[in-house]
Amino acid sequence: MTMKFDVPRCPVCDELAKGTLESLPGMALLIFKQEGEAEYLGETEIFWNDQVTRFDRKGRVTLLCTNDHRWRSRRHDANKPKPPTQSPENCPVCGKQSLRFPHPNPTHCSAECFLAGGLAAAITSVDNLDSAERADLSEQLRKFSPPPAVADEP
Repeated sequence: MTMKFDVPRCPVCDELAKGTLESLPGMALLIFKQEGEAEYLGETEIFWNDQVTRFDRKGRVTLLCTNDHRWRSRRHDANKPKPPTQSPENCPVCGKQSLRFPHPNPTHCSAECFLAGGLAAAITSVDNLDSAERADLSEQLRKFSPPPAVADEP
């Protein structure tokens, strides 16, 4: 399976990932001495066919480099076709036809409706964003933030 990673290089040493952190179930073998009494034999039979990549709560894998550094990254199946772009629908805030502004998958007709109807949801999921996505969101917010209020001079 061909994969792509958002962060394929180690953030500490800049080496490409050597692999992903995996979970391997196994059976620790026992030796029975008397009826009902057992000790571990000191070997574990690994169930290789049940090996799975470990994902965190945000859907990221843990990558490791040759220096045993660990970092998290989103993994994408490079062979998976991208879903078709949907045609614009009506804005859920005002009912007008939606535009592709400013987010790649918006459902709002303007920046104002996007801010009114969509930004609250984006902010609640900010923990799921990586640093590049957070910087992009901050830049988008700066574009639509009102200028600072100027105090009236006496």
